[in-house]
Amino acid sequence: MVFTCKQPTPLTLNLRRPWWATEGYELSVNGEPQAIASNPGSFIQLKRTWKNGDIVEVKMPLGLHEEGFKDDPKRGALLAGPVVLAAVTEAGNHFSAIVSDDPDLSKAAQRLQPVPGKPLEFTGSPEVFRTHLEKPKAEPVYFKPLFRMVNGAYAVYWDQFSPADFAKLSEAFEPEIKRHQELESKTVDLVLFGVNENDANKAGLSNAPFTVQGILVDGGKLPRTLKQVSEKSHHLTIDKDAPTYSAFPRSTRYPGDLPYRTRNIQPGNSVSYEMEVLPGQDQQLQVRLWHDGSNQHGRSPKELKRGFEILVNNQSLGYCDLQGQPFDQFIDVIYPIPQDLIKEQQKVTATLKTLTGTLRGLYESRVLKK
Repeated sequence: MVFTCKQPTPLTLNLRRPWWATEGYELSVNGEPQAIASNPGSFIQLKRTWKNGDIVEVKMPLGLHEEGFKDDPKRGALLAGPVVLAAVTEAGNHFSAIVSDDPDLSKAAQRLQPVPGKPLEFTGSPEVFRTHLEKPKAEPVYFKPLFRMVNGAYAVYWDQFSPADFAKLSEAFEPEIKRHQELESKTVDLVLFGVNENDANKAGLSNAPFTVQGILVDGGKLPRTLKQVSEKSHHLTIDKDAPTYSAFPRSTRYPGDLPYRTRNIQPGNSVSYEMEVLPGQDQQLQVRLWHDGSNQHGRSPKELKRGFEILVNNQSLGYCDLQGQPFDQFIDVIYPIPQDLIKEQQKVTATLKTLTGTLRGLYESRVLKK
């Protein structure tokens, strides 16, 4: 700060020392250090007669620290001074955790290493800053100021775990794994909506690595393989646009807020897929969906009429009206398959067709033995 004044002027200058300026704070006037006691988050008063050309210099390093949630001190963001830092991640990746025995998240922030020649950019150990549940990234995690993340995926908020607690995170998947295991003996065929092989064919992994289904399928935690449950293997076709959708469960919070991978079907559209059947045996078609209770375009889901018709080989099995069904939980819709449709058949074509409203949250479909 440079003073410009026609004549010497007595003045008290109040300078704010930010709360994050904890170390290395220096104040000088015309190059001379000012020995004035101050604390972070307070004002410093400089009382003197100022002359034209006087220079006030303030140096305050942008120290690395963490700012936690008031209601959850083990969840927070990393900052360099007042600048929020974002970790560069892959598209669709919502997982971010700090693994450390030290409960002070600011100490984890101080482990970040500056990138030479790139102010406010840092790298962190993938063992400490975990952006993957199953195993750490092979390369360091890269941090940039949030305001520079115009495009691309990133993580801002971090949950802290001790190494022992982090190792237990996979237990959150056990109820879903158990459900698959219990149904396997009765399952003739299974398709997971929205799940396919990775377009880049990376090591046979799915296109949904950062979802509940992707974690389970890619990790070999389900009775069936990716090829057995993918949409492609069931020759799934879409009448019109049926985008994939990430449904974030409220009743069960998975590690890193991992979402369910689902499909939505717009009004008047349909989705069809082939399913294996056992000729001559009593079977039923099951459709499992996440009944999302979030508002849509400002409208409460209670105001929306939603339902769908289930057909097998173009023959209607019935209409499922979702009005009155509980929200934010899974709903299983089951209809018996008439014997005349599966007589001497090894495969049938199932179709889900919306009549009014958008069908949200299609999760999986099974052919089950009775």
